[in-house]
Amino acid sequence: MSVHGMFEIVPRCLNFRFVLPESPRWLLCKGRITEVKEVIRKAAAFNKRSLPDNLDKLLKPPVDEEETAAGVCELFRSKYLRLVTFCFLCIWFTMNLVYYGLVLNMNSFGGNIYLNSALAGLVEIPAIALAMYIINRTGKKWLFCATFFAAALACLCAAIVEGKPEFLAMKITFVMIGKFTISAGNTIMPVYTAELYPTAIRNVGVGACNLAAGFALILTPYLSMLTKIEDHLLMTLLTAWCIFGAIVIIFLPEAMQHHEHEERDEDNAGSRKGRTLQPAHPSLSMMMVNGTVELVFVQTDMINDQSTATAISTTPKHVEFVPHGAH
Repeated sequence: MSVHGMFEIVPRCLNFRFVLPESPRWLLCKGRITEVKEVIRKAAAFNKRSLPDNLDKLLKPPVDEEETAAGVCELFRSKYLRLVTFCFLCIWFTMNLVYYGLVLNMNSFGGNIYLNSALAGLVEIPAIALAMYIINRTGKKWLFCATFFAAALACLCAAIVEGKPEFLAMKITFVMIGKFTISAGNTIMPVYTAELYPTAIRNVGVGACNLAAGFALILTPYLSMLTKIEDHLLMTLLTAWCIFGAIVIIFLPEAMQHHEHEERDEDNAGSRKGRTLQPAHPSLSMMMVNGTVELVFVQTDMINDQSTATAISTTPKHVEFVPHGAH
């Protein structure tokens, strides 16, 4: 890319700062109430909604500083978080190793490298679209696990026909099937990761997972050297890593069914440490109310295990939820 092209792109990227508002939840946690009100007023005006009369009472930052200053150590504070963190570190490492192991080694599979690269890019489009469609209608755990097993089967079949010129087209087909399934899994992975981490440490958890992915990217360029040792070694190794990733996913809980027992464990641990548990912590969330997406204030009662939300609309709605952790 030329220097002139860079000077054209950078200002356009910077312009998004003036288009996209800051996260109101993050501003609320930082105590920047005035900015939160401004963001909410713009959102309400854009959606032709009126703000609730008790807006100032709802906008209260968390009083527990420990929740707003979550660090890496929080990822290992409880048994549940240790399990999720360890599993996702392995999964993100495996996913990136397999995904880029296929993408960056198209020249090692035989045939036309340009055609292989074009096909690898094309199969990713339906893979992402299909994954986005399915995860909104089914659970993510077993679908995610199935993508790894399918990729392992495809890589195994490609390894079997490796070194046989008469089966070159079949091998490329298996490679593209592996690329299709691993691309679908790569679409599910960040969504699944974000859902299993509590909101307070979600950014820290995803950041740690990206660190594991970075280690995989360091090793990926060296995978092409495996074909010089033995023709079947590259695809065999990718098969083994896919199976490993699928097995690790089995130990994870299904999305949206994991918080209840863990929150109770953390509350009990907090009581033993002498922390003052607050009965309600208001936060901002997007939620479906009467068939439309609403910006809502969510108050979670950690003692009575109940949640209440107030939607920004012409007539503020109070929505009572089932016990916390089941919604």
